Amino acid sequence: LTGYQPTSEFSIFNRNGELLFNAKEDSTCCQRCWCTNSREFTLHIRDTADNEVIRMSRALKCCCVCCWCGDCESCKQEIIVESPPGTIIGSANHEGSRCRMRYTLRDANRTNTLGIIGPRCICDGDFSCCCESEFAIYGTDDLTKIGGIRKKYAGYISEAFTSADSFTLEGICII
Repeated sequence: LTGYQPTSEFSIFNRNGELLFNAKEDSTCCQRCWCTNSREFTLHIRDTADNEVIRMSRALKCCCVCCWCGDCESCKQEIIVESPPGTIIGSANHEGSRCRMRYTLRDANRTNTLGIIGPRCICDGDFSCCCESEFAIYGTDDLTKIGGIRKKYAGYISEAFTSADSFTLEGICII
């Protein structure tokens, strides 16, 4: 209602519901308000002892953030992943795809390791239509599906009036 966008915060749980990590966004109020999903940010991921174990950062990109925008170099998003903070271990890169969101996960040597292909339409907000959205995770051959990231539908009230979301990572073993 006010247009104010607070910093994002996340809790990461294992399949037994035990807290593994907390993540908190570091970004400017102006960018959250005016640049929304294109904003620059740093995401600090801390373990349960409050030690920063992963840092993810993304530079500001001036873009309309449509799913087909990845074809334009100025719109391609890249998130750099460091663990421990200060040591780059890889990146997540937005790729051109025209009608779907498509990402490539790369290691520290910029070698493609996994691909992620999103749905043609993300069910979110008032238009969630009681559905869930899945981002399929593929091996480097882009043919073998090895997992998925699923956005769970939270009900009309939550979807329409909050920015709270719940995601599940399926099929991939994380150590």
